[in-house]
Amino acid sequence: SPLSNEQWNRLKVVGSLKLRPITFRSGTGELDEMGEMQIDIIVENIKHYPNFRILVKGHTGTRGDEQANLVLSQQRADAVKEYMVYYYNISENRIRSIGLGSSEPLTREPDESSRSYNDRLKRVEIYLVTARL
Repeated sequence: SPLSNEQWNRLKVVGSLKLRPITFRSGTGELDEMGEMQIDIIVENIKHYPNFRILVKGHTGTRGDEQANLVLSQQRADAVKEYMVYYYNISENRIRSIGLGSSEPLTREPDESSRSYNDRLKRVEIYLVTARL
């Protein structure tokens, strides 16, 4: 059944589903072929956890317009959700997609180049969440 924003905010992360990055066509919220393949692999793992909800977080790099980055990160998170709903018939009520823009940057690795760091910032993260722990 659908959850309110307050109910979603009370859920606890129990695990993340990390493989390779989910990729998009440059500067867009449109998944590319490799991005779709990564979601296919992630969904295979999600099938083992039918009682958990799914949280999809979209992030961008720190360059560019902050508001545009926020919109792009939401578009990318929504694209992942829509792909899961459309191709795998996962209930739309089970997935929440949120765009965070550049508000949650990663820690920069020692000796990491600026270019490499900014490339890592652009990401979509997928978490399993639940009210029960």
